[in-house]
Amino acid sequence: MYDSQNNRYSCTCIKIYKTRGHFKRHLEKEHGWDFALNQDSSNSTVYSKMEHVAVWRASFIKLSLLLRDTEDAFHYGDGYRIFRNVKFEMLCADAAHHAKYRLWLWHMQAYESAILTQRQAVEYKWNCTANTHGGKGKNIPNDNLVETLVQKIKKKLREQVSNLTHNSAQRIALSIQIQEELKENVLRQFSNKEKGRSRPTVNRDSELHNLITELQHGEVSDVIQGREFHAFRRFSDLFSKVKAEELHKWISDQKFRASYEMF
Repeated sequence: MYDSQNNRYSCTCIKIYKTRGHFKRHLEKEHGWDFALNQDSSNSTVYSKMEHVAVWRASFIKLSLLLRDTEDAFHYGDGYRIFRNVKFEMLCADAAHHAKYRLWLWHMQAYESAILTQRQAVEYKWNCTANTHGGKGKNIPNDNLVETLVQKIKKKLREQVSNLTHNSAQRIALSIQIQEELKENVLRQFSNKEKGRSRPTVNRDSELHNLITELQHGEVSDVIQGREFHAFRRFSDLFSKVKAEELHKWISDQKFRASYEMF
């Protein structure tokens, strides 16, 4: 089924694939092929008795709770929870091979625990969020605030067209936040006027009910040995993919780099 001249895999149903993995997935899903696993008998026996749906269920709930708690921590500006969850998020980034996120999350911990002074570390820990409209639980991460201001600055720069200069761009960058605050205050003063038609709110109760019904129909909460999702073959928990020795070596290398790059 492999065409060496065109470097493609050709199926009997005339479909063509470039990679071997996609081709094997097509044969399993569309034609019912079953490829043998290169495992010994003991591992195969253990694997066949595992409830992979339960592993998927536990992993999904674990990561969902981590995401929910992190969002709540940012909304309320809780620096303690933010930096506690950063440790788990760094493990997730390492298991998923996201090198830039892993490095960024490690830098957050390094600044707070070792690089900054005690006063600077406290300020850094408890000033990770910003509140632009006021109100309890309405904070946003500083990264989102920066992205919002950058988009507004770009909009102002595009409006100047040929009149754009370095000095005008500098004035826009320094005054954009004040301009937005004045604009919001003016809009707030005239908020009593009749407003236009707003989009109806989304009713998620029916969607949640349908989701729960589908989960119950699929017996996701039941324990059935040897069961697995076809869409998640050989599923394993994300944290189990963390290679502790390699991660420890990487952290040690980052400590060595920080010793002469950040001091």
